Amino acid sequence: MQSEFYTVALDRLRYSLVWEDCYPLYHGLDLQPDDRVLVITSAGCNVLNALLKSPRQVIAIDLNPVQNKLLLLKKHLILRHEHAVFRALMGFDGPTSVAPAVQQLSTTLPEDVRGYWLSFFGSHPEGILTAGKLEAYTTGFFDTLRADVQQKLRQLIQFETVDAQRNFFMSELHTGPF
Repeated sequence: MQSEFYTVALDRLRYSLVWEDCYPLYHGLDLQPDDRVLVITSAGCNVLNALLKSPRQVIAIDLNPVQNKLLLLKKHLILRHEHAVFRALMGFDGPTSVAPAVQQLSTTLPEDVRGYWLSFFGSHPEGILTAGKLEAYTTGFFDTLRADVQQKLRQLIQFETVDAQRNFFMSELHTGPF
């Protein structure tokens, strides 16, 4: 019997974002300052969220080396760029904002990873968000939605706070039980 791991493509992003919020992580682990935490890298979101609780150590591992590269890129962005650059590189501000953000990023990236990320964004000019295998699958239906729903979904990701985003979702997109 052959394991499914033998068929997993390890040369592309599988996840560009973690789609669940950090509360299950925080409540499930109850992270404390003396804790050493082992986290699957995935898109790096849970690793970064764990760090916000200031445990003694967070160790990130992943079968896919591209996921680890993404975490290191996000770390680089946090340390060296404004949040607007991150939003643009993710693709949240539309495809026209990605290329200028890549230009800014390229001036600060270490030489040993610059070629990888420039090639990556050359292949994914709409940003990181749609480059993940899961996200490519889930966003593939977007163009089939009515124009007004597409516009509301675009607006949903533009809010500065989660509360504003939630209020907009509840008033404009929530239609009751799934």
